Amino acid sequence: MPLHENWAFVDERKYTSVSIWCPLVDSFEENGTLQVVPGSHKRFGEVRGPMIPWELENIKHEIIKDYLVPMNIKAGTAIVLDDSIVHYSALNKTNQLRLAIQLILVPGEVPSIHYHMNPAKSKEVVEVLEVDTEFYMQFNPWKQPEGAKRLRSFNFDFKPMDIKTFNQKLQQPRFDEPVGFVSKLKAMLA
Repeated sequence: MPLHENWAFVDERKYTSVSIWCPLVDSFEENGTLQVVPGSHKRFGEVRGPMIPWELENIKHEIIKDYLVPMNIKAGTAIVLDDSIVHYSALNKTNQLRLAIQLILVPGEVPSIHYHMNPAKSKEVVEVLEVDTEFYMQFNPWKQPEGAKRLRSFNFDFKPMDIKTFNQKLQQPRFDEPVGFVSKLKAMLA
């Protein structure tokens, strides 16, 4: 699985969706275990969907080389991860399958959303669609979604990131934190 963040399933400035990842066999680096960039959740790619360009695309090889931590765990053990965390699975270099189950959980009190961009129409406009479970069962990421309620659209200003900016953003507040929250918290703890 290439380096990526899961799609955004909720408005991540207000809510968090998580994935539960559970390997069905012991999972380790040799068989392509899940690897994460610690602290990368809610710092990159606030708008994520199948047709939306990813700001980390041009630096993914550097991230893979220098930032990942493998999640070596036993079969049946689960990892809960924020869907916005940067993660990756390397090639399985063994002769055995590395099977895993992934569940995505969205807070019950909020609707699930889907960010959709149609590059044939515009590479600058993103539609926000309200979707349900059935949407994902029938969904083709390369086609215009049908039957989803359009909540709004907005202009998307895509800016590829360099590794220096990536490092800086890893140290900055998450995009869901109120402005000044981290500095106030640090002052309280000092």
